[in-house]
Amino acid sequence: MRRVVGNRHGTRHRDSVSLANTDDPASRSQNRGTGRNHHDASGLRAAADSWSYPDYADLRGANTGIALVGWTYGQSEVQKDSVRAMFVSTNYFQMIGVTLFREPGFSATAERKRDSAQPQVVEPAVILGYRYWQNHFASDPDIIGKTLTLDNIPHVVTGIAPAQFDGHVTGNGEVAVFLPLERHPRFRTAGTDRSKEWVLIHGRLMPGVTVGQVSAAISAVTSSLAKQYPLTNENKSGIAAPHDAFGNLVKSRVAAIQALGLTLTGMVLLVVCLNISGMVQVRSAMRERELSIRQAIGATRRQLIQYMLSEAIIMAGLGAILASLVLFNLLPIRSLLTDSPLPPQVQEALRMNLPTIGFSVGLCLLTSLVFGLLPAVRFSRPVQTMQASGGGA
Repeated sequence: MRRVVGNRHGTRHRDSVSLANTDDPASRSQNRGTGRNHHDASGLRAAADSWSYPDYADLRGANTGIALVGWTYGQSEVQKDSVRAMFVSTNYFQMIGVTLFREPGFSATAERKRDSAQPQVVEPAVILGYRYWQNHFASDPDIIGKTLTLDNIPHVVTGIAPAQFDGHVTGNGEVAVFLPLERHPRFRTAGTDRSKEWVLIHGRLMPGVTVGQVSAAISAVTSSLAKQYPLTNENKSGIAAPHDAFGNLVKSRVAAIQALGLTLTGMVLLVVCLNISGMVQVRSAMRERELSIRQAIGATRRQLIQYMLSEAIIMAGLGAILASLVLFNLLPIRSLLTDSPLPPQVQEALRMNLPTIGFSVGLCLLTSLVFGLLPAVRFSRPVQTMQASGGGA
């Protein structure tokens, strides 16, 4: 079964819905790995699951009593920088009732190009996020109509989103650019594949239509698709339900999971640091004679401490590099192998940036100093230590 939930500007509206995917429980085991049953960053079932693009197109063209738009998140490269993008249908802003700060926005040109028997060559359009326009284009008032290269393809700037608007779902981070849904990389590889589910669907009830009527209409469409495409659509269905602050709910869940994750990470870090501190002490005890010789030829206690601390810092640095490689590649590799996109919150959390790098470096230095200082101080007097243990002359 699939249900329909949604919001508008992150708030609850009786006429605002978005299609969500829930399959027949009896078939979930056989549907693993197909892109169904996505989870949000909290590990809980997302309130708005993905659909394949052909399914979305069929639902959009059917008489269900609801106006639909497709959307999803992604990344786009602008001037060698990767920015967060939201890929939406050309009627997205009009349907959710958002007035652009600068227009015209996505015009009907793109729709005519797609539906025309002899489509014209039209440069793809892009709408800039308000903060991105401010920070990267110095609030240029003449930006409309200019060309911006995204993913090595020229795009015409046709609008600027209103301030504080990052899509109709709140709590998912800043959106730098809005692009037509058909510009998404997965459209080129899975635009006709009903087994690849990557499109989220949002909609608005038409006047006089109830949620129950929409549920019945969607169920009829999905049942028809199941008969036409049994291999991919046999267990797909849908119902309609109003949405209640989906973005805020996910954000609170993610915050709780992040707090738990940080706590567990801190405990693991403490255990590892204690183990490494013990290893350094054992290794230093085995090197008492070497340290005695260094002291005998003129090395001061301060120099011995610096020498031993440098080893601890090098070990911590190597560990940080290895941990970073695992952290920033394990989940993307998992997503690639399962053909299931990472939730937007996870993608945002795994983005490499200067604050993240600075925090990692600072944490490595701090733990190295704290847990490497004790053995360094203890064994910086090797002559006295050896004499106390009977090993000195």
